[in-house]
Amino acid sequence: MSHSNHNPFSDVEAHKSKEMLELIKRMSLEQRADRMAELCEFAREMQIEGIKLRNPGITKEEAYNKFKEMMYAHYAKSSTHE
Repeated sequence: MSHSNHNPFSDVEAHKSKEMLELIKRMSLEQRADRMAELCEFAREMQIEGIKLRNPGITKEEAYNKFKEMMYAHYAKSSTHE
């Protein structure tokens, strides 16, 4: 099956992709930090949406509060293992 608009990243893990590594190498430190912040925000939003799916009827604010509780619990747990 051939795709005319083949995405070189679609079937390779990002950390193994030569193209992805080259893109990252060409980024400035500020660009890398921006991408990391975007990725963190995306992950947070995905977690909040998952909480909303598992808890029908709750508001986004309630889901965000549940997310914060989960993160606090995670950090508290991981800080005791140092």
